[in-house]
Amino acid sequence: FSEVLLGFKITLPGGWASKKSGKDAILFQGQKGDGGTAPQMKLQWKRVRTPFDEFMKSFKRTLREIEQEVAIDGENKVRSGRAEGATFRAAGAERTTLFWIVENGGVKYILSFSAENEAYQKQEESVAGAIKSLRIFDVPDLSEADIKKFYDNHEKAVQAVKDGKWNVALESFRKAALLIPDDPDLRLNIGLACRMLNKQDDAKREYQTVLKFDPDDVEAHKGLGSVYIAQKQYPKAIESLEKAASLDPTSGEALANLGAVHVIREHYDKAVEVLQKAIELDPTSIQSLFYCGFSHEMLGHPEDAEKMYKMILDTDPSHDGAKEGLGRLKK
Repeated sequence: FSEVLLGFKITLPGGWASKKSGKDAILFQGQKGDGGTAPQMKLQWKRVRTPFDEFMKSFKRTLREIEQEVAIDGENKVRSGRAEGATFRAAGAERTTLFWIVENGGVKYILSFSAENEAYQKQEESVAGAIKSLRIFDVPDLSEADIKKFYDNHEKAVQAVKDGKWNVALESFRKAALLIPDDPDLRLNIGLACRMLNKQDDAKREYQTVLKFDPDDVEAHKGLGSVYIAQKQYPKAIESLEKAASLDPTSGEALANLGAVHVIREHYDKAVEVLQKAIELDPTSIQSLFYCGFSHEMLGHPEDAEKMYKMILDTDPSHDGAKEGLGRLKK
């Protein structure tokens, strides 16, 4: 799941849920184990304004002086959006803490995950990955009332998305964005809601705003590609989707949509090339299978087309497009 914090967005391992959020800390609770006790992890952060190099030296020295039993593992350079930093693992007798120190926009942040050793060890790789995926953005100083308003609007929007109430979701996401206008994930969510409501120009503005924060945001490029498809601006759609696929070669969605554009433009050779890659990433994608099958059919490859259509019907026996495709091949 994704947890939107004030100034941060982090994706944590499955089985963990937010228990309590505050202005400078959030407590996560995992699933109960055999002993009946649910493990907990706490994420804390604070801002510092000392020179970064000096702070790094002070931080390591302080840890060694105060925590005699703590062993500091090596320093790893990581990137997250516009932030650079270093990670440290502190292993004590009962608890393990993973520290992450970053500098972003002239402001330094200290973040730390802390958990009982057993809980940490079970999730170590996922938690380390979560911290590396952390996104940092500028946040104004908010009152406690505004913090509550932000979380209330965000939770209302997420529930509305689950219920398919896109008008409610859009309104609530926009209210949250008034409090934290630089949150790229809120902008992406607003863009999605606008697309679902066929407000394509509004969606495009949101995605372009995200790309001002981070020109390499994959979701924004994919979103722009979908907008351009809806507006029938196919060369721009290809440009956006190719960019998304280059940034994330594992994105089957970007490749599936890119292949669909090639089909629309009747560039069937290109479509097959792209869609075969998409199918390798996601063999169950009905969209990729159908457009690949149709492209093979148009290219005069009946056996390949039949294979694709049958794979669709194995998953969805009622798929009209696949049935019609097989019917054409039998004529």
